[in-house]
Amino acid sequence: MRRVILSFIALFCFTLSWAQIVVGSRDNQYVYGEYQYKGWSVKLEESVYAEKIGHQYLRLYAGYAYHAPQWSLSAQPYFGASYNGNYCSLGGYLTGKYHLLDKYHFKAILNPHYDSGYKYETNYLIGMGMDLSSQIGIKLEYQEMPIYRMKEKRMKGGFIFKTGNLSVSPQISVPTEGATKNIRCIVDFRYSFPQ
Repeated sequence: MRRVILSFIALFCFTLSWAQIVVGSRDNQYVYGEYQYKGWSVKLEESVYAEKIGHQYLRLYAGYAYHAPQWSLSAQPYFGASYNGNYCSLGGYLTGKYHLLDKYHFKAILNPHYDSGYKYETNYLIGMGMDLSSQIGIKLEYQEMPIYRMKEKRMKGGFIFKTGNLSVSPQISVPTEGATKNIRCIVDFRYSFPQ
């Protein structure tokens, strides 16, 4: 067993020179680390809810992305569970992106999702963006996807600031229906370590 672990660590270190390591946050509720190698990726995401540790949630992704000059497609299945074992979920993100004139960006995500407490739902997100300069862009998205566990219908809009390997996206998220009328201020960020 020790040889297997040492072999895995050696292989990981060997491929590190060709791989990309990414860290970031999503929806103010999750932080993640991702390992990417030749289109393949493995990502571990941890919740940072304002709850006790037993109510936190851990999710593992594995996927593949194909990139062409103006468009890309990716598939990223996942499995996650709360620390206390109250629920688990599995599903995936099927993402398509298209770039028009290197300035306009369109995105669609299909999210088949099963939650052990809320059962199966098919969710989606559609969005568009525009680069105002090489470092500043704007985006607008509509989603019917769970942020915590239940599907939420929300509009999100904001900016994307990019410099080097860092991108930061402050946004406003507004519900489009339901009894909940809370407006959220969200900051997503992503940093790719230099290769």
